[in-house]
Amino acid sequence: MTLHVSSTKEAAIHVIARHIVALAKQHIEEKGRFTWVLSGGQTPKKLYELLASPLFSDATDWHKVFFFFGDERFVPITDEASNYHMAATALFGPLQIPEEQVFFIDTSIEADKAAALYQQNLEGFFDGKDMSFDLVLLGLGENLHVASLFPHDAVLHEQEPAMRAVKTNDKHAWRITMNAPLINNAEAIYFLVLGADKALAVKQALKGPFDTDAFPVQLIRTQQADWFLDKEAATYL
Repeated sequence: MTLHVSSTKEAAIHVIARHIVALAKQHIEEKGRFTWVLSGGQTPKKLYELLASPLFSDATDWHKVFFFFGDERFVPITDEASNYHMAATALFGPLQIPEEQVFFIDTSIEADKAAALYQQNLEGFFDGKDMSFDLVLLGLGENLHVASLFPHDAVLHEQEPAMRAVKTNDKHAWRITMNAPLINNAEAIYFLVLGADKALAVKQALKGPFDTDAFPVQLIRTQQADWFLDKEAATYL
């Protein structure tokens, strides 16, 4: 585990942005492409906006970066609640990313079919090899959910990498998510967690007690991940 603790939220976002572009450049130099699984939410939106700004827009070859989604709300891709819509507005549009580099989750079909289709698309992209991404970006919910892996859901007990449709208690009801084995296949996992309201969750994730049913984030390779925090989120570490 590597902790990157910054004095402010803005500083933390700049730190993770520098790490992402450096990692992208490394993979592009070594194998000609970089595969990145995006996270949704307001904090990642600020990161994407920064990466699309003049400070970082030329920092790597964005036309060799392939983008995926760790989870998605079951809403139209034009909906304000859509992770794809947010990323398209904040990142893909400003950087003029070609649509063939963006793998979005099709929410125009039934949830189970959407999950199966996305897994099929991932398997096709990796051409029969392990679905292993160069980077998965994650946030952390106050209830210690990660992606759309919520406490006490049956998906938490799965052993094989997969995309799954999960029913939630929020207003969007269904979500599509990578399960923990698929996330853990990634070469690198970055957590971006900011704010005092996340301090207890960060402590629970990293210091226990250990209960993966109650605290889904503990299914992820948290001890091998990079954590990008502001000082408020790191209060109890």
